[in-house]
Amino acid sequence: MGYVSRSLGLSAHSGVSDVNTFPPVVPPDKPKPPIKILCVDDNRDLADSEAMLLKVAGYEAKVCYDGRSAIKLAEGFRPCIGLLDLHMPGMDGDELARHLRDQAAGRPLALVVVTAMSDAKSRDRTAGFDQHLVKPVEPGELLATVDGLLQNCHSATKSDPPSKSAAEASAEG
Repeated sequence: MGYVSRSLGLSAHSGVSDVNTFPPVVPPDKPKPPIKILCVDDNRDLADSEAMLLKVAGYEAKVCYDGRSAIKLAEGFRPCIGLLDLHMPGMDGDELARHLRDQAAGRPLALVVVTAMSDAKSRDRTAGFDQHLVKPVEPGELLATVDGLLQNCHSATKSDPPSKSAAEASAEG
């Protein structure tokens, strides 16, 4: 016992109260819930690859291959960011974006159009897209885009304003 007392810097006459003079261990902040990202593309390989990259980077990513299933999944999943292809069978990305914005109803939602068409930038604002990426998207570009949108998602989550695009939220603040 003398060895333990000396290694801790306590004298032989130290009482238990001396041990309590060490600063208390402060538990770390509660872990933050992962950022939820919805990847929607009828190209399964592309959607799966996006989601895999995002999961490796620490995000919670889910995949849908069409607009209808994306609307159903988003209802319970409640993503902060959506990566949407424009040209999908059944429901295109513009229509899906409008549905997702309506469904968000007061929660922040950033939408990124991911398309092979570089002229789609002119369509971005019709459905309220926050960013535009041209396929094939480099992994670093995808992660940088998502990281850039997170600031708006986090600041909007604190005050929970009416559903707006991330661009609208940042323009006001």
